Formats: sequence, structure tokens, C-alpha cells
Amino acid sequence: MFEFLGTPLAQEILGITLLVWGFVWELLAMWKAARKGQWIWFIIIFIAELLGTFSLVLAIIGSFGVLAILYFYIFSRFRFEEKGLVFEKWRNKSKKESSGKKK
Repeated sequence: MFEFLGTPLAQEILGITLLVWGFVWELLAMWKAARKGQWIWFIIIFIAELLGTFSLVLAIIGSFGVLAILYFYIFSRFRFEEKGLVFEKWRNKSKKESSGKKK
């Protein structure tokens, strides 16, 4: 069924696609970390991508954008306040749109 993946061209296309996929997620996560002023996460994501060629664990986490995706959707919502660690809730866009239409 997947014999075509044995060809060099298919492997090259798959590899390039996965690299682009991971690179895009890394850029999005680093952009969000910089925008929110979370420089520690910016550095962690950058180092995971940079050192991914030296370590198998960092290669898996960095190459496919796993760490970047986790940061983008989960870790970026945490912030420290006086009362401790706070998790920002998801915003419901439909409430904003419906309240704007009623006015």
C-alpha cells in the first residue's frame, strides 16, 4: 500500500514537508513568545531547534514542531501573577460578535 514511500523522491518530498511543517510552527511559537514578552520560552524553543541535530530527543521535539505546538496552544496561556500561576482561558469570539451586533 505504501510502496511509493520506498522511492527516493517520495522520501525527499516527505522529509522536506516535515521540515517546513516544523519550521513554520517554530516561527509561530517564537513570534508569539516574543510578542507576549516570554523571552525564556523564546530561548527554549530556539535552542530545541538549534540543538536538534545533536540529540535524538531534541530532534524529535524540534524537527516536527512538537514543542512549538505545545507552547502555542498550552504553555503560552500560563502567566505569573501575585497570586501565583494563572492559566488564561480561551476567549469565545462568538460572544464578542453577538454583543457587538445587538448594539
